[in-house]
Amino acid sequence: MRIAFLDWVLDPAKPGRSGLSDITWELAQNFVALGHDVHVIGAYDDAPAPEIGATLHRVHRPALWRRNVIGQCATCAALALRLRRIPRPDVVMAPEYIAAAAATLIHPDIPVAFTTTGNIFERIANGNPFDWSTTQTYKVAALVAARRCARVIAISHHMASWWQRIGTTADRIAVIPLGVDPSQYRPVERATARHTLGIPDDEETILFVGRFSPEKNVQVAIRAVASLASRRPRLRLRLVGGGPREAELRALARDLGAEQSVIFVGWAERSTVPTHYGASDAVVLPSTSEPFARVPIEAMAAGALVIGSRAGGTPDAIANGVTGLLADPRDTEQWIVAIERVLDRPAERAAMIAAARLSVEERFTWPVVSRRIVDEVLEPMVRSARSNETPRQIDAPRKTDPRVYFIDYILDLDRPGASGLSDIVWDIAEELTRQGGEAHVIAPYRVNPRPRSGVTLHTFALPPIGYRNILGHILIAVAACRLLPRDGSAYLVHAPEYLSTAVATFATTAPVILTVPGSIDEKIASGANPYDWSVTAALWCAARVSAWRCARVLATTREMMRWWRKTGVAEDRLALVPLGVDEHVYHRRANARTRLGIAAGARVVLAVGRLNAENEFATIVDAFAAATATEFPDARLHIVGAGPEESRLRANAAAVGVADRVIWRGWVAREQLPDYYSAADAFAFGASTGGLPRVVIEAMACGAPVVATAISGVTDHITDRDTGYLVPPRDPAALAERLRTLLRDPVESRALGARAARHVHGTLGWPSIVRRLIDDVYQPVLARHARQ
Repeated sequence: MRIAFLDWVLDPAKPGRSGLSDITWELAQNFVALGHDVHVIGAYDDAPAPEIGATLHRVHRPALWRRNVIGQCATCAALALRLRRIPRPDVVMAPEYIAAAAATLIHPDIPVAFTTTGNIFERIANGNPFDWSTTQTYKVAALVAARRCARVIAISHHMASWWQRIGTTADRIAVIPLGVDPSQYRPVERATARHTLGIPDDEETILFVGRFSPEKNVQVAIRAVASLASRRPRLRLRLVGGGPREAELRALARDLGAEQSVIFVGWAERSTVPTHYGASDAVVLPSTSEPFARVPIEAMAAGALVIGSRAGGTPDAIANGVTGLLADPRDTEQWIVAIERVLDRPAERAAMIAAARLSVEERFTWPVVSRRIVDEVLEPMVRSARSNETPRQIDAPRKTDPRVYFIDYILDLDRPGASGLSDIVWDIAEELTRQGGEAHVIAPYRVNPRPRSGVTLHTFALPPIGYRNILGHILIAVAACRLLPRDGSAYLVHAPEYLSTAVATFATTAPVILTVPGSIDEKIASGANPYDWSVTAALWCAARVSAWRCARVLATTREMMRWWRKTGVAEDRLALVPLGVDEHVYHRRANARTRLGIAAGARVVLAVGRLNAENEFATIVDAFAAATATEFPDARLHIVGAGPEESRLRANAAAVGVADRVIWRGWVAREQLPDYYSAADAFAFGASTGGLPRVVIEAMACGAPVVATAISGVTDHITDRDTGYLVPPRDPAALAERLRTLLRDPVESRALGARAARHVHGTLGWPSIVRRLIDDVYQPVLARHARQ
C-alpha cells in the first residue's frame, strides 16, 4: 500500500519527537518494515533522524504560524494540499483533528484513517486546557473527522465510547492502543538504576512520571504516601515531571508534613526514564481521566510494577492482580492498600512484573500495534475503496493471473511437500492458487500431498537407476521438462534447484525462474561442501547456465545476492525474495507440551533438520552438554530429524555424557512441528552455511527463542538480542552460553520469542512473499516475454 501521513508537529525543530509527531514516525517506520510505501508530509525545520525509508515531503510554514489555532488550520490545510504531489495514495493517516478533517474535505476520493491521543469533548468534560477559540475549532474539526473519515482508531475502549457519542458509527471504529518502543524501554537492573540516580538501596520508592495537571490527580499519591510515612519511614514518592500544579502540590506535601517523603525530581531526559522505572518499587498513575496513557506500558516494558487508575483507558493496559494493580482515583485508601501490597509481597510483585512484560511484548509494542492497524484498518479500507471505484476504474485492463509450472526436486519420496526443497515448491504453489494464479507441480510421486490446495500435479516415473545420484538427478530433470507445454508463450517455469532450471532453459521457450536457498559457490568457498566431485562439478556448471539463461534469479538472502553477482547474473535479472513461512501452520500453539507428553516445568532445547554434516548437529550436542551439565541437569535436547549422521551423533552424545538426555524424535509430520517449536525453551541452529534456513524462521514464527549461527540468511532476520541470539559458527562455547541465558530467564526468552514471531509474521508470511512474486517477478517477466 501507499500510505501518506499528515504530521502536525508542535515543535517544527523536533520532528518525530514532539507532540503527536512521535506517533506518526513510529507507525511510519513500522509500516516501512512491513513493506509498504510510506510518505510523511510535515512542516519541519529538519528531517527526522535516523532515516527510516519513508519519503519526506516538507511544506512551508504559513506566515501566521505560531502556537495558535489559525496557524494550525493553515498548516494542516497545506499538509492536505500537498497530497496532490504523491501519486495516488491508497490511504491517508492523520493523528490530529484538523488535519484529518482537512484531508476529508480537500480529497474526498482518498480514504482517511484518523487516530489521536484524546477527544476534545472528553477533555471538556474533564478539565479542558484550551482557550475558547481553539476549543470551538477543535469541536468542529472533531465532528467532521468523526463523521467523514473512513475509519477512526480509538486508543482505548473508553475513547471508543466518546467517538460514538459524537457521530462515528461503531462499524467504523477500531480499538487499537498506542505502542511502546521495546528497544528503548528495557529493564535496568535495580542496583544499577539506584546507583545511577543516587537512591539508597533500602528506600521504598514509589514513582510518578508525567505532567502535573488536574486530570493526573497527583495529590492522591501524595496523600497516600503521607498517610504511610509514620509506619514506613523509608518510603519516598518521587515525582518526575512538572506542570501548572507544581506549587499547589508542594504546598500540599508541606501541609501534610510529608516534605521529606515527597521528592520533586523535575523533568527527566527521555533516555533516562527507563532508569527511573528500574529504580522504583512501583509506578503510580492515579488519573481521573486518561484516554490511554503511555506511562503504564513504558513502565511495564521496563520491568516496573504499575498501580493505575480504574478511570479512562488505563484498565485496557492493566489486568488487575495479574499485570499490575488498579485503584479508584478518588479513594486514597485504595491507593494506600495497593502500595502496601506491592511493598509487602515481593513474590507477587515479581510475578506481576513478569506477566506485565510478556503482555507488553504481545500487545503493546509498535510492531504489534502497526501490524494490527494494517490488518484491521488500512487493508480493509483499501479493499472497500477499490470495490466502490467508478465503472471506468473497475473496467481498466487487469494483468493476467500468472500460470506457473513448478519443477519439484525431492530428496525424500516418502515426504512429498515436506522434504528438502519440496516444501518450498508446494508452499509457493498453494499460496499462488489462493491469490488467483494457476499452479502446476511436476514431480516423480503419484499422490498429491495437498489435495485441497487447488494445485495440479503432473507425475512421471523415476529412472531405473534411482535419484540419489547425479545421473539420476539429471534424468529426473529431463523427464520433468518433457511434461512442460509446448507453447511457451502463456506460462513460466519456476524451479528450486540448479539442474532442473538449467535443463528447462533449453527444453522450453517459456521464461524460467530460479530460486535456490543456498549457493554451490558458497559451499565450496566455506569448505563445508557435502558433495563429491561429480555432483559438485555438475551443480557448478548448472549454476552458471542458470545464471546466464534464466529470465530471473531470485536470491533468498543478501549474501546470496552477492554470490549470484559473482556467478554472472546481470543486475536487471536478479531480485531479493526471501523464503516464507506458512502462517496457517506455523504459529504459537497453546497446550503444545500436553500434546507432546512433555512436563509443564521441564526445560526443553530443540533442534530440527536433516542429520548431515552440513547442519553440524554435533556443535549443538556439545553446546547442550556444556550449558546444562551442572546448572540444568533436568534439561532435555529434542532432535527432530533423521539422516546419515545419526549414528555418529548418538555416539557423540554418549561421549559428552548426555546420551540419556537427548531425545531422538525422527521426522515428524509437518502439522506437528509447530507443537515442538511452541514447547521449546530454546531453539538451537548450528550450521556454518545454508542460505536462509527454513527451520529458523519456522521456529521464530512459533515464538521459540532462537540461538543461531551468524551465517548468511540468519543475519537477515535475526537481530542479536532483539529477535534472537547470534553466535559464531562452530563455537560450542558461545552457543552454550546463550542457551544458559535463555534457560535462566524464561521471561526474557518468551519476550525474545514474541519479538521474533512478530518479525516473521510481519515480513515473511507466504501471502506477502507470493504477492511480491506475482507483482515484482511473475507479471513483469510474463509481460516482457509477451513483448519479445
